[in-house]
Amino acid sequence: SRSTEAAQLLYVGAREGGVLMTDGYEVYNKIALANKLVQIGCWAHCRRYFNDALQALPKANRGAEQLAARFIALIGKLYRVEALAKEQGLDANALLHSRQANSVPVLQEIQALLLANVHAVLPGSLLGKALHYLSSQWAK
Repeated sequence: SRSTEAAQLLYVGAREGGVLMTDGYEVYNKIALANKLVQIGCWAHCRRYFNDALQALPKANRGAEQLAARFIALIGKLYRVEALAKEQGLDANALLHSRQANSVPVLQEIQALLLANVHAVLPGSLLGKALHYLSSQWAK
């Protein structure tokens, strides 16, 4: 279940400094803090919000210029960096360098696009929810 108790039991004994990838469920923030885990966000969850916003538009309006489509394309670039690293069998050091060279610029582009639009879109709209979710998860 997604109860606090179930999550706490699941992570009993987690090693300090371990990595916990989560969605935006608040309970995981407490688990990460209590167990001194490095918490990272999930791009698949983030992408899903933007996909929902894009799919809500009429088909004729779902072009690449749409803000949701632009975020999806940028997240796709992050996925491609990881896919190429896996194909190349990069070790941890090479993966770090690849991410620094290829993912960091994409993350900077995502952040700039987020900051330029997060307060310009109705928060209750699907696109607004996607932007606010990304904003709330950005530190992860």
